[in-house]
Amino acid sequence: SHRYIPARQLPDKSVSLLDTACARVAISLHAVPAEVDDSRRRIEALETELQIIAREHAIGIAIGARQINSEALLSAERERLATLESRWAEEKTLVDELLATRATLREKSGVVDSGDDQLRAQLVDLQQRLSTLQGETPLILPTVDYQAVASVVADWTGIPVGRMARNELE
Repeated sequence: SHRYIPARQLPDKSVSLLDTACARVAISLHAVPAEVDDSRRRIEALETELQIIAREHAIGIAIGARQINSEALLSAERERLATLESRWAEEKTLVDELLATRATLREKSGVVDSGDDQLRAQLVDLQQRLSTLQGETPLILPTVDYQAVASVVADWTGIPVGRMARNELE
């Protein structure tokens, strides 16, 4: 944040950054991801456009390739939505398991037994599976981590996360 948000001073800037990241994590656990919502809205817009095209065709206006193009876009967007919803469901399942495992470990924090090792191994496995599934663009953020903070900085500055990471490595 020091490099990319120079207009604000550090204590205020860091508190605002973490507060926003925490809020996003909390919302992402219970709300429809923005990508899914955006895809649904695109489908609605394309369906409306197809209805307009049908009315124009009914009154004799030449529609040309507009209908074919709109139908192709609608089909592609429906496939994208199905993929996103499937991935969202998988992520949600893994995140729920991950949070339940963490809660179990937290409850047992005073008692150490062999079950803790199994739970920790299960936690690591769930984290790896979730990380593999999410890749660079998570739909659900299970914890406040570098990705959550970087996405807030990216939204505030307009600089993509990948570009920020490359600049930091250089």
